[in-house]
Amino acid sequence: MNRILIVKLSSLGDIVHALPTVNALRDRFPQAHIAWLVDAAWREILDGVAAVDEVLINPLPSGKTFRWRRDIGRIGAYWRGVKAMRRELRARQFDAALDLQGLFRSAIWCRWSGAPVRVGLRDNVHEFNYVFLTHRVPSAGRHAVERMLGVAQYFGADISQPRFGYEPPPAAQQFADEFLHRHHADRERLIGINAGASRPTNRWDTDKFAAVADALAQNLRGQVILFGAPSDVPRTNDIARQMKTTPIIAAGQTTISQLAALLQRCTLLVSGDTGPMHLATAVGTPVVALFGPAAAWLTGPYGKSHVVVEKDLPCRPCFHRPRACQGRIDCLKMIDVAEVVVAARAIVNKVI
Repeated sequence: MNRILIVKLSSLGDIVHALPTVNALRDRFPQAHIAWLVDAAWREILDGVAAVDEVLINPLPSGKTFRWRRDIGRIGAYWRGVKAMRRELRARQFDAALDLQGLFRSAIWCRWSGAPVRVGLRDNVHEFNYVFLTHRVPSAGRHAVERMLGVAQYFGADISQPRFGYEPPPAAQQFADEFLHRHHADRERLIGINAGASRPTNRWDTDKFAAVADALAQNLRGQVILFGAPSDVPRTNDIARQMKTTPIIAAGQTTISQLAALLQRCTLLVSGDTGPMHLATAVGTPVVALFGPAAAWLTGPYGKSHVVVEKDLPCRPCFHRPRACQGRIDCLKMIDVAEVVVAARAIVNKVI
């Protein structure tokens, strides 16, 4: 095991879940060269992972970003990119390739790498990915973090104390310091609010987010900072308009590593089930996570310092296929402002 290839292409939260696995492998094989193949959109997060020696970029667009009208004319360029990356992978002579994604598009890269040992999870079978693997190993637990740790355990790694091992790069740290200084908040207690999510079923009501933000700003005597992707800016602005206090708006103004550096400076983060929630756990920030259709035991914030607010309904989890509520997402809408505020105050009291 001198040369190891990790294939985890996307997305933000899933990549964060894989970080304890690569750290466990680094501990097991301290002299090994560990490379990670990832989609271009998520390459930046790996800059803060010391256990990774080399980051390789997947030349193919992900299924979510592929557009037939736009990309059909690029098929030739994509195929040339595939052949070039295949040559690069084979030239590195990997001893093992680990499919932590569990899809056809990740497993086939393991096969194309030429690695004689190609390992995936036994219970992560999708799109015939197992055809390209030589070994399928059991998960090490129920949570996504623990499931992937089963791959590290197969190679003899100690997985008893999982750690993310992520630290935002110095440039991102400098950005965060300057951003907060510019908003006169560098000495304030920061309360993060992340209201966006790629799935509509994970988006709590903006008026409730505004009420929580106001309550925490007053009760905890802190400064609220609103996070989100560029696509979340309209929701974030709507929250700011409904607030009685004045928040700092960081939505759409940060890269992934800059977001991580700002999250690291927060006392806590209130968020739905989305990538920044997992990024906050990676930098050690306590999270109040609002869960609707998904299962917190599978993809909730990992660690003991977090609180999940959810409703115990017989139809949960439905994994974003709501039928009983005809698309109303009652399980998320039933979460009350007061219980979120109580959870946040409990976290702050522990921190203090």
